[in-house]
Amino acid sequence: MQIKWGDTVLSVSIGTWSPMQTAPVLSEVELLPDPENPNAVCTVLQQRGRKRSRAAGNVIVTSMSEYAALCNNLLHGISRTLTDGDTLNGTFYIESLGNPVIHFAGHITVDIIFVEG
Repeated sequence: MQIKWGDTVLSVSIGTWSPMQTAPVLSEVELLPDPENPNAVCTVLQQRGRKRSRAAGNVIVTSMSEYAALCNNLLHGISRTLTDGDTLNGTFYIESLGNPVIHFAGHITVDIIFVEG
């Protein structure tokens, strides 16, 4: 599987991609009871917005310079369009980036978490 981070195409290790969709969060808040009307509704629903979407996976980069570019994006808070060709298409930031694991030349894996911007 491949995802696109801006203009950069990243391969994802099989079975590791997890776009975490979020839904609006409702909260039921209790109100003071009405002493004149004991049967009145004494709660109210409030919407607290929604949490930001996140996506996580183990991506494959082909060089340490590609990894360094991802580190640079993380350190400078650079946002880009993230698409996975399926469910995800929006502006995201890199929330965390793991240490690179070098398997052999041209095959470096790294854990990454993107957060909606």
